Amino acid sequence: MLEDPVRPRPTPSDLSPCGADAACGVMLLRRRFCSGPLLLLLGVAGCLFYQTLMVARNRLRAGPRRPAAHIQSRRPPEEVLMEETGSWISSLEALRRETQIQVWSQQPPRRRRAVVLTGRHLVSDPEVQLYQQVLQQMDYEVQLSRYAETSSFLRTNHGVRGWSLLLCLSSSERSCLRRISFSHLQHHQTVNLLPRMMEAFSDAGGGLCHFYTQSHLTGSELPMMQHACGPTIQKLQVPQDSVEGDSHSPAGAPPPALVAMVNIYVLVTSVKPLTSFLHDISVVTTNQEQRGRPTKLGNFLLQQLGPTISHDALGQIKKVIGDVLLAALSTNEKQQTVSRCVLCYQLLTFTLLFSGSITPVIVQVETDLTFSALRGDTFDGQITKDLILEDTLRFLHLSSQTHLSSETHLSSQTHLSSETHLSSETHLSSQTHLSSETHLSSETHLSSQTHLSSETQTEGRQYGGCRGTHGICLSEDEFLLLLQFQQQMKTPSAFQLLYPSCSSSCSSSSSSSSSSGPLSVSDLQIRISRYYELQRNQSFITDETEERTNQEPALSSPQDEFGGRGPCVDPHLRQIYTDPPLTLTPPFSPWVKEYRAEVTFDTVTVRIRPQPVSSACWVHLDEHRGPRMANYPVGLGNSRISILVTDGGKPEPVVMTIYTVHVYRESRPSLPMFGDHVTCGFVQDCGLLVQPGRSCGLQPLIRTQSPLQGSLQTCSSGHEPGRWVVPCLSCSDNRTCDWREVAWQPDSCYHPLVDRPLLQDCLTDRKVLFIGDSTNRGMMYFLMERLNSSLEDWGKAHDTLVYGNLNGGRTLVSYSYYPQFWLEKNQRPTFRQALLQLIDRSRPLVNCNRTVLVVGGVQWLNTNHLRTVREVLNRESLGDVLVLVKSLGMGFHLPVDGVRSLSLKEIQDLYRENQNIITTAKHHGYEVIDTFSITMGRYKEFLQGRCACHFHEVGKFWSSRLSEDTTSTTNTTRSTRTGPKLSSQSVLQDTDQEAWPKASSYHVRGPVNQVYSEILLSRLCPKTRN
Repeated sequence: MLEDPVRPRPTPSDLSPCGADAACGVMLLRRRFCSGPLLLLLGVAGCLFYQTLMVARNRLRAGPRRPAAHIQSRRPPEEVLMEETGSWISSLEALRRETQIQVWSQQPPRRRRAVVLTGRHLVSDPEVQLYQQVLQQMDYEVQLSRYAETSSFLRTNHGVRGWSLLLCLSSSERSCLRRISFSHLQHHQTVNLLPRMMEAFSDAGGGLCHFYTQSHLTGSELPMMQHACGPTIQKLQVPQDSVEGDSHSPAGAPPPALVAMVNIYVLVTSVKPLTSFLHDISVVTTNQEQRGRPTKLGNFLLQQLGPTISHDALGQIKKVIGDVLLAALSTNEKQQTVSRCVLCYQLLTFTLLFSGSITPVIVQVETDLTFSALRGDTFDGQITKDLILEDTLRFLHLSSQTHLSSETHLSSQTHLSSETHLSSETHLSSQTHLSSETHLSSETHLSSQTHLSSETQTEGRQYGGCRGTHGICLSEDEFLLLLQFQQQMKTPSAFQLLYPSCSSSCSSSSSSSSSSGPLSVSDLQIRISRYYELQRNQSFITDETEERTNQEPALSSPQDEFGGRGPCVDPHLRQIYTDPPLTLTPPFSPWVKEYRAEVTFDTVTVRIRPQPVSSACWVHLDEHRGPRMANYPVGLGNSRISILVTDGGKPEPVVMTIYTVHVYRESRPSLPMFGDHVTCGFVQDCGLLVQPGRSCGLQPLIRTQSPLQGSLQTCSSGHEPGRWVVPCLSCSDNRTCDWREVAWQPDSCYHPLVDRPLLQDCLTDRKVLFIGDSTNRGMMYFLMERLNSSLEDWGKAHDTLVYGNLNGGRTLVSYSYYPQFWLEKNQRPTFRQALLQLIDRSRPLVNCNRTVLVVGGVQWLNTNHLRTVREVLNRESLGDVLVLVKSLGMGFHLPVDGVRSLSLKEIQDLYRENQNIITTAKHHGYEVIDTFSITMGRYKEFLQGRCACHFHEVGKFWSSRLSEDTTSTTNTTRSTRTGPKLSSQSVLQDTDQEAWPKASSYHVRGPVNQVYSEILLSRLCPKTRN
């Protein structure tokens, strides 16, 4: 390559605007109204850089070393590229480090502030929590606000004072664009919006992309549908049959049958020059799948097309998206201002359609991350979104400490010049060969002539100090962009460069060569990218399994999280996803193992999916082999969810870490009644119409008989029809009711309350046998606590129990659990066997009502069991014992993983089966307690348990809780003993001071269980005292 005859070889004096009397003897800084310390620093860095390059120039000029230049010209172009670009990058990094040191020496770095505008997002939303967590880890002070107008940092000074990072979440973008003056932003400030991108891909009507309205382009000139912007008008569908092959396929090879819809997630970090990246995770929907799945784009293409064609397909994806981005930005260039947001960025979602060709067509573009192709109930969309958002923050801000602060700026007259520059004739492509005429000789200058200048003229003019050179002429904005870009390409991440690419810039590089003009920023970006790619290929990064590169990211996709790849070395959670979102206290952190959360009364289920940090770690809920995701019923009061992080590489799960989430569900809100009120009644909740022919919700209570007249009689059975009654200000609004006073009221009678002395007398020398499930056991423990005034022995027994120390040893209570559902069907004891075992364990028994059998459960009981009871009792000569049947109850009505879930029709069928049980029991002369009617209207008030069928729970007794617990059996009576209502407040206070519960005892709580347990006691002891 010959020396330019028009441009004489510069001398040191020519290079320095002030002469050759600089401190380094070569280069001086020319300045006007500039920051002195920074300029001095830049000058020192430039001198050092210049001295290094001068040594290289002198070696080239030395006569005896000329053969070395010929040898160098025969080196592979990759080596020449590595040497040229590496030298320039080293100078760039040195300048960055020195600048930061100088800034810190003047003033210690202050903590940066990030403003997050949440819009309609709740603070508990995973996206908001993710931003808080990641930004705090990156040493940001985070301030949350709904909109820009409500943020104290954005209301004044064009909204550009007091913050470093502004994140406008979906539904707050318009507020940001209205309030923030992007032309006034400082160099250190970052916003997650690019106004030109937002405008170009906005909906101009009917889904027509806005940039089409300002362009002469037609749909046929771009691989994109014109109506691809804005909301999707019709559901995008994957074609079932592939179309013709693609012209890009190798000659003689069969066309690839790639038929799929792919969501590509693109990060744009600059519009001029256009700089964009794509994330390695995509969402793919094929013609063989109904729902999309998150996967690595490279892996998907490799599996579908093979190594060669998949590489071509990835190139086509980049070209198609790059062409559309360029076309979109070329239509509104005149609208940009000279001052712009240098470090702003935009995330976009491109939906690409492959129809049997490796060249896709863009069918949808959205200015946000969208995951509509993923199922919402699996959290895959939220997990993938959080992964991309976190990757984006770290990708953009890992070098944030190197950003210039608001007090630092580069001089408009500062030039770092050297005689050596990166020639525009040296191309980046690995296919470029240096011919014999393009050798490195003494007349050839490999230069890194770097001009840092913001003396940028208006559109169409050259930057100051660069006229007629072959060097690199950078404005201040471009210098900052290159600083960030170089750090991004150097730092491991999940992003790979989309634009500029060699295919898009090699032609421009060639034209630049012919015109001998300065290298563009895009050319430099390509060279930097190629430098790190060649560095990887030449084993400069020796361990690719540990060092991820921008070309081959190692982040796992959400669906690979349970792949069990290697040992679980980081047994922590990345996040805990819940639906509805729970506000965890403290806020989630991988290193915090215990959390608490509260939910409202109407929240009856929580879906939870913990996400591990490492794909080698497995997550199980509640037990070693529990599910990784589950729907949990949330009972009133406290519930606990255990999350086990295990090592997936072991044959048997080894628990590494345990996280615990305590969820407290509030009781139904109550409004105390201090004045006039009305009494409202309800049979069933409108949310679950068990009896479609009857009314639901609160209704005004109209009684033809007044309970004050004493005309009501005691109920003659435990299955008298009735309803729940509650005092309210208005029956049309259940929020105006005092739900602490809710009571069960039979329609034409009342159930008397049995005080403890009468209960003790009634049960003296009697034996009460219970057989059934845990709901039956709850009634038993309630009876024991009422009889003994305390419950000193308790357990979740699933076998046979006998209590002989009740009522001073005068009453025996026994219990047998049935059915034992956890056993295989062929190993489970039959109902007959369980009943016989219970009878044998309770002997001796007498054949009269002094022996009581209580049988029943949630939903297993049927009329056949009642016939079995009759047969067994008759065979055992116990046909005259008192039998009380607890009928069916509400439960299994919620969609809970791991247990059966009943449909509305199945629940309605249960009601009819319950009526058959009552009829059959009466036929056999048995007493019946209709627990189905009692639980039907209050099915939401279940307590702990996966079945949502438990209306009781047993806990440790605390004396301080007794006065507050509305279900306590020792509270003062709020209604008369002989009144028509039976409530959880209607239990008499014992006058026997010896009956006060002991500190070591337990307490059975649950207002619904208490109501039907009191009915049980009234049927055991039908006589009342005068």
